[in-house]
Amino acid sequence: HRRQIFMGDGLEFMLFGSPAPASARLMRGDLLRAEAPFPSFIHPRFIAIDWYLNVRLARQHQVYYVAKTLTDYRIHPANHFNRPLREFDEEQSVIGTLDQLCDEKTPLMRSRKFRNRAYCEAYLRLGNRYFGGGRYADARRCYIHTLWFQPKTFLQAGGLHRLIGTTLGTERYAYLKQQIRRVKPHD
Repeated sequence: HRRQIFMGDGLEFMLFGSPAPASARLMRGDLLRAEAPFPSFIHPRFIAIDWYLNVRLARQHQVYYVAKTLTDYRIHPANHFNRPLREFDEEQSVIGTLDQLCDEKTPLMRSRKFRNRAYCEAYLRLGNRYFGGGRYADARRCYIHTLWFQPKTFLQAGGLHRLIGTTLGTERYAYLKQQIRRVKPHD
């Protein structure tokens, strides 16, 4: 919120930005208890449970943002968000959360355009994480979902070359990238 105090509907921001780790979020205990127990699609090893809670609370309650550092949250190479996906836990949790919002007819999710954007961006992030871990069949599956929901977003995000890469494998993909760089050097 550009370091400005904010109060209002934060669901869209929470869905796409995942801006509040547990260490920087304050909430009433009764709201948290109302979300327990977590549904079966939220895997116990789903590290980003923060995201699930942010989305669940923002769907019914106003979000308050205070432009003050409460805690430091450091992104580093060993951070969960930088690690490739090895299992389906995160995918099941993220897509299950979006499905739940649709089933509950959350106002934002009633809009087909918004719903498509939410699924598109989720599958694109998941596909990129699978791709980074060399799980090309899973990355391809996610990229195809992304194409289904919003082809233009997928293409603008550079997804086409990764989709092609899922069929080539690591060595051929790296070789092709090297050849393209030779022909078209970066500015």
